[in-house]
Amino acid sequence: MQKASFDTSPEDLTAAYRLNLKARLTARRARRNYFVSTVAIGMLAAVSTSIWPFGSPVFAAVIAMIYWLLFLAFVFATAYLRLPRQSRAIYTQQKSLHVTTTVEWNDAGIAFTSAKGQTHFVWDDFTRIDADEKVVLLWQSDAVMNFIPTRVLTPVQLGDITGR
Repeated sequence: MQKASFDTSPEDLTAAYRLNLKARLTARRARRNYFVSTVAIGMLAAVSTSIWPFGSPVFAAVIAMIYWLLFLAFVFATAYLRLPRQSRAIYTQQKSLHVTTTVEWNDAGIAFTSAKGQTHFVWDDFTRIDADEKVVLLWQSDAVMNFIPTRVLTPVQLGDITGR
């Protein structure tokens, strides 16, 4: 049985939300949606040149797609830049983040224990496990996840969790 304890900080929560955002924005379904929406915008612009003749359909499509991609980049950058403030507000509101959490795991599963309660999961309960240099995300579903700051894990422990 391996074990680690941590006190969550607002920075840990920000790191978890950043990894969550990155995972959502780079998911195959999201990339497909970016592509389809960009093509649709381009086609709409090209078709609109037959109604309002303001230039070449190809030129209109390319310009519309560029503007669409810039708009998406702006929206995603805004979401990313808002994360620290959002995380601090959520950290302040969610009192369960203010107590020490102990994580214990073995080949059968993982348990999170704090003064607020205890949860046990078998590894198959997680749909996926993502990690970066600051945090490990254990996804229960597309909407629910647990996280462990990597600062409290040894390299062996980190490899043990992320290798599942």
